Amino acid sequence: MPIFAAVKSHKTIFRMTHYSNHKATFCRYFLFLILALSFGFTAQAKNNTITLPPTTPHFGPSQVNVIFDHYTPGPQERVRILVYNGAYSGGPYDTKLRKNVDGTQGFAITENLVLPTQADLKIGKRVVPIVMVPDGKLTITLDSNHVKFEGDYATLNTELQAVKDYLEANGRTFFDDIKGMTPLQYKEFIVKAYQANKKSIDKVPVSKACKTYARVQLDINYISRILNYKTYLSMSNMLSKDSTAQKNLETPIDSASFFKELAQMPILRSLNQRYYPYYCELANKPFGINIIHDELSDNLIKANKYCKKLVSSNPFMPAPSTPLSEEELQAAKAEITCQPVLQLLLAKNEQVALKAKAEAEASKKLREEAAAKGTFTIVDIPETMPADKIIETLTAPYKGKTTLIDFWNTWCMPCRVAMKSIKPIKEEMKDVVYIYIADATSPIDKWNEMIPDIHGIHTRISSPQSTELGKLYQFDAIPTYVIIDKQRHKTYQHTGFPGVDALKEALTHANK
Repeated sequence: MPIFAAVKSHKTIFRMTHYSNHKATFCRYFLFLILALSFGFTAQAKNNTITLPPTTPHFGPSQVNVIFDHYTPGPQERVRILVYNGAYSGGPYDTKLRKNVDGTQGFAITENLVLPTQADLKIGKRVVPIVMVPDGKLTITLDSNHVKFEGDYATLNTELQAVKDYLEANGRTFFDDIKGMTPLQYKEFIVKAYQANKKSIDKVPVSKACKTYARVQLDINYISRILNYKTYLSMSNMLSKDSTAQKNLETPIDSASFFKELAQMPILRSLNQRYYPYYCELANKPFGINIIHDELSDNLIKANKYCKKLVSSNPFMPAPSTPLSEEELQAAKAEITCQPVLQLLLAKNEQVALKAKAEAEASKKLREEAAAKGTFTIVDIPETMPADKIIETLTAPYKGKTTLIDFWNTWCMPCRVAMKSIKPIKEEMKDVVYIYIADATSPIDKWNEMIPDIHGIHTRISSPQSTELGKLYQFDAIPTYVIIDKQRHKTYQHTGFPGVDALKEALTHANK
């Protein structure tokens, strides 16, 4: 009961009660008031026991165990975890669910950390944000509606679910909302969204620790949204057919006033900014933004140039498989003075080295299988080969034959569905050569797993080569099909699956 309500209640009864009963009544309500206040202070004290993880750098593995309790995600609900671990972001971890001894399903991941960081568990469109910590163990149990946390910072993770919709300074329809805006209109939109989410966080009945964590994420997301206004408007305008959109984007601004209030935000002078996974990247931003410069942030920035060889710049794309050279390792050891950061770099390098070794062994086994079966062939294209030579190299052994070139990737569901539809054509038109070109966005292990069932000639090129091939052949989406006839002329090209009949007709025409 609120304090003033308790007092008001007491006064009302005092007036209505006969004086002779006054002492007993007063004592009863006074005792009730004391209990109410005591309960309130106890609840507040309990709330204050929820703390944030320390921000002192410490190297250690973080384990997350996910359990689906009598609940199986639907066939269209992709299950994955993406760890936002700064320059060392991990995943996304797509994991096949294992069956536990108690009949539940689940999976587990381990990611090395030096600071607390955030991850997202995604089940279809459902997102469960997670705080992970070095040497932490967290178990997440889910059914179709609820989520339960056990382990390190379980209560903080539980509360985080109540504020998860307020961690970014934009709404779910962000890119649609900002189409065609001028920079000033965009800033006004972001400021309004930021202020609304800040108020929402303040109103949610969670601990001070959770509010602090949520505000860190929101504050730095807001800063990022303002600093990178050109990037977000450009991305939005790509989706817009409004001819004035680009002109609006190029409207000049006064940088001094546009970015002025950002430098005054308290988060940029607080160690709490370390709860933001990419906080050290703010050091590379212009406009005189004043941030903390300490050994940790400086070392993370130094380590970043080495991480670029080990971790994909896009967390949704597979990481490279090339470990650091001995010279690079020695340079990193001399340059990075923060031991937890160096430990993290060395551990990531070891992971990549082991992965590269496993991939080499898998590729060797796959080539042996290809030679034995004779149903598919793997052609290695050097990363240095220019794009205009790739198709020529792939088709050279098949002069005098019609060739169908299929640009695809393992993650492209329309590509995979189309391949199944094309199988009858391949069985009927066996004199046609079928060439499949994927790029580095297809994880090598997934590519190795899939191509034995896709009969034909296979190659996996680099992402820059893929981009250049797209420019050369003027397409920017997959699947894309190119048909080259017996005289080495391109007779057909189409982006998107044209249908079995149309593709068969084009092949028949080229095969005459």
